[in-house]
Amino acid sequence: QPVDTLRKLLQKHPLWPFVECYLLNGITFPLLPIPDDLRRIDCEFMLERGNHKSAKTPEGLAIIREHMQADIEHGFALPLPVSCLKHFITEASIAPLGVQDQSSLTDEGIRIAKWRMTHDQTFPAPSALSVNKRVITENLPACKYGHALLRILHFIVDLRRRHPDKRILLGKFDLKAAFRRAHLSPETALESMSVLDDILMVSLRLTFGGAPCPPTWSCLSESICDLANDLMACPAWNHLEVRSPIQDSILPPLRLPDTVQIGQAVQLAVKFPSDETGKSDIFLDDFIPVALDIGDNAERVARAVPLAIHAAGRQLSPNEPLPRDDLISKSKLAAEGRMEETKVVLGWLLNTRELLIHLPLNKFLGWTKDILATISQSVVKGKELETIVGRLNHVAMAMTQMRHFLNRLRHLTYVALSCKWGKARLTENVREDLILCLKFLRYAKEGVSMNLLVFAEPTHYYRSDACEHGLGGYSILSGKAWRFEIPANCRGRTTINVLEFIGSVVTVWIDMLAGDVHPDACLLSQTDSTSAAGWLRKSCFDEKQHKLAMQTARHLATLLINSKTCLFSQWVEGEANGVSDILSRDHHLTDSEVVALILTSCPEQVPNGLHLHPLPKEIVSWLTSKLQEQPETMQLPKEPTRSKYAAGSAGLNTSAQLASGMTSSLTSSAEAKSTESLVPSFKPSELVDSAPNGLTFLKRHNVEPPWTMWLRPSGLTTGLIPDTTTTADWRMFYSAN
Repeated sequence: QPVDTLRKLLQKHPLWPFVECYLLNGITFPLLPIPDDLRRIDCEFMLERGNHKSAKTPEGLAIIREHMQADIEHGFALPLPVSCLKHFITEASIAPLGVQDQSSLTDEGIRIAKWRMTHDQTFPAPSALSVNKRVITENLPACKYGHALLRILHFIVDLRRRHPDKRILLGKFDLKAAFRRAHLSPETALESMSVLDDILMVSLRLTFGGAPCPPTWSCLSESICDLANDLMACPAWNHLEVRSPIQDSILPPLRLPDTVQIGQAVQLAVKFPSDETGKSDIFLDDFIPVALDIGDNAERVARAVPLAIHAAGRQLSPNEPLPRDDLISKSKLAAEGRMEETKVVLGWLLNTRELLIHLPLNKFLGWTKDILATISQSVVKGKELETIVGRLNHVAMAMTQMRHFLNRLRHLTYVALSCKWGKARLTENVREDLILCLKFLRYAKEGVSMNLLVFAEPTHYYRSDACEHGLGGYSILSGKAWRFEIPANCRGRTTINVLEFIGSVVTVWIDMLAGDVHPDACLLSQTDSTSAAGWLRKSCFDEKQHKLAMQTARHLATLLINSKTCLFSQWVEGEANGVSDILSRDHHLTDSEVVALILTSCPEQVPNGLHLHPLPKEIVSWLTSKLQEQPETMQLPKEPTRSKYAAGSAGLNTSAQLASGMTSSLTSSAEAKSTESLVPSFKPSELVDSAPNGLTFLKRHNVEPPWTMWLRPSGLTTGLIPDTTTTADWRMFYSAN
């Protein structure tokens, strides 16, 4: 729409200054300058080199020509003679064209070839100053679409928690040729040129390869999404009368049978506004509305997004000078626009009835087949690895524990692509990582609970610690504690940080073996080791130096997959981890003495009391065998260092009685009483011993997740802040990082 018309709708939106500038002046990439002589050398190099190999094959060239012909006919590109370049060579940049495989999969996992033209504005010329290398990223608008899926899942879980017996419906609307809707400024158009068949192609719209394109386009699409959300919340909007012209093309909602069980939501660790029954989020050009199925709410939410798109976009004229399509893709409208309880969103099948997120079957079959083929090879191509990395990275967006095992795969991909032959030998560790990734794929295909992918209130709290000669940990809620003294021949074979990491895993593993961890449980592991706390989330282990840590991470991932739980980690100060410190160090004390020492020294850290349990044989066997597999240390053994609490207590008499009689230097002395020194007895607290009262020390205000990851605000186009707002200024959504 004209800027004057849109100003009435969006002038209060935080992104309106960007939108107004883009519409009036075109989108300008914020670029660092490049000297004229270097720019001239780069252009001459690109003219001589030509396009990528993928665009020079008969098939690739035909695809490029077809795409370019369509761009010219629609007014997206301006063809000029190459000789024109000499008139503005000091302002121009040329990027090579290529074709990228974007093959789709049938329901049986069979790959169907599909290619897309790319404009490689990252490719380095002699100056190594390509357009994307020169982008001033801090001058670009903040991207918010990266957490769209996570925000949608949080909204679904919160709706189900507040309405445990109601349906939740999803829709989907695509903008057709989204990047071709935004025009470039003249100076940026000169920076976005290419050459095909000796014709200079000047891009007039956003390219498929420019780094600034996603954030700049998002200013337009995010504003439309926020307009739709404000429509949903506007009581003055009559959705039956004011609606989009294409509304009749959208099929009525589709609901699952009542026999399908309704999944229950967990308690979130974040607080949502309680008056929202519908909302939409967006990923670049995909609008995903979510509605609670009560009254006419589903129909209202389904009509808000197409109306917002219709209000913002220029309507088609019967006398269009160039071919032009509707903003909404009509080919996908019938299949995806209707509101349903199951919907493929951003590559995932969301089931709001059972609160499950599935990897679609066709992707599982196709990707599994490719990974199995790669595992069977000894030498693999870099391009094949690059494709696998991209697919697994998509899975890791939801399966967060999978991120542990992509670093070595990425490194091998880099090595293969950098090699002259474009290949690399598949290492044993990468093969093991791929085998584990197959388990993640199978888990994702069967369905992962949405409760495990949101910021939930922890159901289990654990703390652990380790030292050179022992490990220990406990469950804060149940008071179940354990300790393990490392055998003398296994000490010094690995680092303290690795032992801390193992201790965190063992503490969780104990409850899993005992059946005390239920599906959808949220486990919080606390440790005073920053390395171990970090490794519980992600890692980049060296194949030689951190072999035991890698094995432990793989074992932890398997435990979480089998138990269908999620794990969060948190660092705590050493002073707050006194119980684990005693358990890991004071092996010279008996179990009863250790419990007495803990209840005397730091009772506030065990609100439910404490009881020591022997370590299960399965864990002892695994732990001992893994330590024995490590190379022996060449250092002399160290004397065990006891905790500061044990050092301050009397302890037991351990010295042997002398055989000879003692001769006193005094002529007379009082007879000493025969006493045995023990640790002081536990003094009961004056407060009631209960978990709710004792868990206040677990609340850490500095570890709350960024609210932009789980909540998309309303009121951005109207400037009205909901009364339920307690977390932040909604207008900070587009400036908070």
